[in-house]
Amino acid sequence: MKNILAFILLIMLNVCAKAQWVQIERPGNSDLNKIVYSGTNIFAGTENEGVYLSTNDGTSWTQVNNGLTDSTVRALAVYGTNVFAGTADSGIYRSTNNGTNWTIANNGYTSNHVIGMAVSNGNILAGGFGLYISSDNGSNWNLLGFRLIYYWGAGVSAIAADSTNIYCSDGENLCYSTDKGTNWKYVYFDDVTNIEYIAARGAKIYAQSGMNVISTNYGTNWFTVNKSLNKVIINGDNLFASTNNGVIYSADNGRSWISGGLDENTVYTIAVNDNYLFADTKSSGFWRRPLGDFTSVPNESNNLPHEFNLSQNYPNPFNPSTTINYSLPKAGNVKLIIYNILGSKVATIVNEYKPAGNYSVQFNASSAAGGLASGIYLYRLESGTYCAAKKFILIK
Repeated sequence: MKNILAFILLIMLNVCAKAQWVQIERPGNSDLNKIVYSGTNIFAGTENEGVYLSTNDGTSWTQVNNGLTDSTVRALAVYGTNVFAGTADSGIYRSTNNGTNWTIANNGYTSNHVIGMAVSNGNILAGGFGLYISSDNGSNWNLLGFRLIYYWGAGVSAIAADSTNIYCSDGENLCYSTDKGTNWKYVYFDDVTNIEYIAARGAKIYAQSGMNVISTNYGTNWFTVNKSLNKVIINGDNLFASTNNGVIYSADNGRSWISGGLDENTVYTIAVNDNYLFADTKSSGFWRRPLGDFTSVPNESNNLPHEFNLSQNYPNPFNPSTTINYSLPKAGNVKLIIYNILGSKVATIVNEYKPAGNYSVQFNASSAAGGLASGIYLYRLESGTYCAAKKFILIK
């Protein structure tokens, strides 16, 4: 019986975790290094299979490598009708027809490898051994005077950009420029080294190293994110992060997080376009979820709970009544349902819209249709993207 119960509980949680996610075709079989989009086109750069293109929000993919002789694509960037692929050993390639054909675009780019690419204010940026900029759609590249790279003799470890700013790290240091790379401002860290990844928009900067840190004022002050994160995307007011336990998101700059599902999976790469959030688990597939499913997290300055929680009932075992407590960090439709060990619904305790807050409900087994017999049961809470289930025992 225990094995049956565990199996049913696992199915319930599995269904909950993926309820809002749809599995779609994965772009190839190798590691996904970068995903970018332009209009209805999505491009995926892979470790060993070049570039893939989707024209239907990731539902299906086509390999587009004609002229791309280096199949290890570490970086991608899109500007207008031009798509740029940064490779491991052959520099930069450009396509002017959505990946149908590629040509080498290395004039002035003297570093063979590309670690990252970005677009800022009409300029294309590429980082390898040095940071380069092109203002003519990749026809020519110029080396920027990113002084820390020259001072330390290191290469670029990570770059990011928005419509105004450029952000760059050489691993040990981080700088940003507001004038197309002419002048740079040093960002100060405390005990942060080996920067491998940055995401930035305006004054908001996320840096990944031995610890994960976020600043909302161009690096003047930092706070540590107490989560183990793989990759972070800044999308509007939200942060989306891939972790070894699914996708999480935050609307208060990483101070509190909510599960976005796929909780039982290690998510490596995430990406976003105007309509969807994409997540690559590699082991269990490639997934897509509407951006509209994700809403803001409550401000932590109030007394509302910061995360969903379903508590163990008390008393347990019980006869005939027991109390179940749960917490909602945001308003939404709530279902609290009782199931028997065969997975059949036997009672519904809550099925209504609830404001954010902490709740306590009492369940009386004798009030269920026909009354419940002694045995093991499950109670499951669903609200928006959250789902959790626990078992309890009725003894008469």
